[in-house]
Amino acid sequence: MSTRLARPGSPGPTALAKLLMLLTFALLTPGVAQALPQFAVRAAGRCDALPPAEAAVDPTCAVTCTACHISPTGGGARNAGGFAFQRDALATFGVMDPGQAYTGAELARIWSPAGGTRPADIQVGADVRSGLRAPLADAPRPADATTGADHLQATNRQFDLYLALRPYNPSGHGRGRLTLLATAALTPAIGEAVWDGASRAQVREWWALYDDLPLGGALRVGRFAPAAGWRFGDDAAFTAGPAFAVFGRGLDRQRQVTGAELTLNPGPFYAHLSAFLAADDADDPFDTDAGGGGNLALGWRGRVAQVGATAIVGRRSGTDLGVYHLTWGLDLAGIWPRVPLLYLGEFGFNRSAPEAGVSTLGLAATHELDWFFARGFYARLAYTWRDPSTDFAYDTNHRALAGLQWYPLDFLSLSADWRHDWRSTDDRLSLTGDTFQAEAHFFF
Repeated sequence: MSTRLARPGSPGPTALAKLLMLLTFALLTPGVAQALPQFAVRAAGRCDALPPAEAAVDPTCAVTCTACHISPTGGGARNAGGFAFQRDALATFGVMDPGQAYTGAELARIWSPAGGTRPADIQVGADVRSGLRAPLADAPRPADATTGADHLQATNRQFDLYLALRPYNPSGHGRGRLTLLATAALTPAIGEAVWDGASRAQVREWWALYDDLPLGGALRVGRFAPAAGWRFGDDAAFTAGPAFAVFGRGLDRQRQVTGAELTLNPGPFYAHLSAFLAADDADDPFDTDAGGGGNLALGWRGRVAQVGATAIVGRRSGTDLGVYHLTWGLDLAGIWPRVPLLYLGEFGFNRSAPEAGVSTLGLAATHELDWFFARGFYARLAYTWRDPSTDFAYDTNHRALAGLQWYPLDFLSLSADWRHDWRSTDDRLSLTGDTFQAEAHFFF
């Protein structure tokens, strides 16, 4: 819900006052965790620290998403590896010696299973994220500005509670494991950017997963989010926007699909294949009128580099749709340990071909450079753009971003970023579209 801080006709707060109010509110208000590519790429060197015999049987050596998360495509509820990582290696005030953080040997120690151990039979967790967004310029915003409004705006993002049950949960590895997971959420209705009176409680996600199979195999059935490019931790990247997800609607915490998914992860290679109904509304997960389709994701995770590709194709309301992503990442610290920089890139394009009408093609790209300058901290610089339709000129959106992420404790992260948005060349130095955003994220 948006809140004006000045009466109509009265002078608005200064930019400094806005920032102070924004930071204060963000730290005092409660928000989904994604399988952040920043950590997935940096952790890829851990397999090199394991003896060959141990690497051959360690299911996390391929740096699968399930090294930290229950879901085979990452994000959401964490497992024992994820809890250990955020406690021992991630947080500024964690228990690992700061000089050991992110080294392959220590990550191998964290994730390598002790003999005979197994996940808990019952597991609970939560993700709560919220914050505020404020314009940095006092000038009125154009009607087509790509972010926010001309006043402070709450960005309550999420309140999720996780419950995982493992009715079949043998000790050791390679014997199969059955997990039943459900996520209860308070989620805005589709189309709402923030919470207001229409927010509702729902079971947003539910699925059965049979994993720990040969070749890193897993089978999932239920309601889930299919693989679709990098899962950045916020909404800054245009490649993660609604036009580049399932059938023109964003794959956020409510717009998931209902279907079946097969995962294979032999060594550094991985593949996800799914078929689904694109039912956006969690209240009607089997809506056949919402259309349907399939998803294929392929990639390779190396010690210092990762590359991947995803494709989502299907049909909805008489229109053939396709959404495609290419992703890549390079951990420079894997080549030069004294250079703690990480580069992430993504290119996406979507195609819409109605039975009657003109086909459209949209493009988008994101580039991000992260600097891990101290334990628990990283600074980010990013540039992202999108062209909603290549048939029209002068409709391209641009965004430059500078931000800071801090994980002070193993259950808390704080972030702040400045976003500079523009369309035409004449406006690229204008502050009219600029915003400042701060968020607090609590998780366990």
